This record gives sequence, C-alpha cells and structure tokens, in this order.
Amino acid sequence: MVISKTHQKINTLRDLVPDSFVFILDTTDRSFLFKSKESPDCEQRVISLDKIYGIDTLTRSNDYYNHEDDTSMLKLSRIGQNTFMGLCAPKENYSEEQWGLVSECLFESA
Repeated sequence: MVISKTHQKINTLRDLVPDSFVFILDTTDRSFLFKSKESPDCEQRVISLDKIYGIDTLTRSNDYYNHEDDTSMLKLSRIGQNTFMGLCAPKENYSEEQWGLVSECLFESA
C-alpha cells in the first residue's frame, strides 16, 4: 500500500510540475533512491541543504520542509525514518496554485 501511494504521489507531482526534479532521498548516506530525471543543479541543492542544515533536523517537528531561494523551490516530506520524497523546480516557471497543489500532494498522509 505504501509503495503504491508513493508511486501515485510521484506521478501526481510529475503531472503538477512538469520538468521538475522529483526524488526520494536516503539521508543515511545522502543517496537518491529515485530520480525522475537527471538534474545536477537540483541534486546539488538537495545535498547542500542536507550537509548544511540536516534534512532530518529541518523536518523533525512536522515531517516536511519548504526551502525557497531567488530561483528555485524545494519541498520535502518524510516518508520513512531516514527517507524523504521531494521536488525541486525553478520557482518562476509555476504558479502559486501549482505550488499549493504540490504541498497538498507531498504532505498528505500515506
């Protein structure tokens, strides 16, 4: 059931934000268990965020985290003890409504 729900979320995120980088990250060794496409820039943003702040720490209180800078949006949701699903995409390419739907999809319970 959890695997099916995860696949549904991945597909929904890919439909909501085409050309985004959807991923599943294991913070134990900072490895990507799934990547929707190759995106060195987004991969580096995710790894840097984990190295600097610790994704486990950022999500400790509520199991999700939003990170935004001048050019991109990064959203993370805990799906396992050390496993996170996330999405990274250029901020200006998508509407506030799309970002709201992404948050709903990521943060709904499994």
